[in-house]
Amino acid sequence: NSEKIAKDYQKRFVDNNIEFDIVNSKKGLINARATGFSKVRGNVIASIDADSILIPQWVQYMLDAFEKDNNTVGVTGKTVFRNKSISLKLLNLFNAAASRTKKTIPLKGNNCAIKNLNIDWYDGYNAMKETLESNGCILESHHDDFFLMHRLKKHRNIINEKEAKASLYMKDKGTNNLNFLRLLERWQNRKQNSKMIAHYFEKHHELVVD
Repeated sequence: NSEKIAKDYQKRFVDNNIEFDIVNSKKGLINARATGFSKVRGNVIASIDADSILIPQWVQYMLDAFEKDNNTVGVTGKTVFRNKSISLKLLNLFNAAASRTKKTIPLKGNNCAIKNLNIDWYDGYNAMKETLESNGCILESHHDDFFLMHRLKKHRNIINEKEAKASLYMKDKGTNNLNFLRLLERWQNRKQNSKMIAHYFEKHHELVVD
């Protein structure tokens, strides 16, 4: 289970001088990331999904991207899906079309890294979630990447590193199948929620990192 895997990685990779409570009383992806982010001592914080498979050079590509420009605060890599699905290919075409109209490069929680600015990254997230959900917005766990992106929007230095590839296997909850209408629904939900999060930040400038 997740707790056992986390403790195994703690023994192998985490500095013994760092107090790291694996069994956090607050469950869920957001709380897990918030806890991990708060313990980071290095200059860069990486974020991937549990099932992300990274290329061997992924870390080096990410670090090189930050070193090329000291003003860079975020780097997002290329995510490819291992599914051999026509539905997913069609969805990727929708995503590609949508991304070409955006003025900023979005962070992708399954494949990104941000500069450690020594702040409470998730400060204000729960308040935003409560406000938006009271207005009919259904925030899935992956929307924390939108939150982080908007916190950094004043810097505007988020870049896309296409060589830093991560592969994922996408499936509908509870099944190994992919339904195009369900994928389209998820895409539309993500697009609508991104607008609502952007609107929320327009009213809460205190969340934006200087």
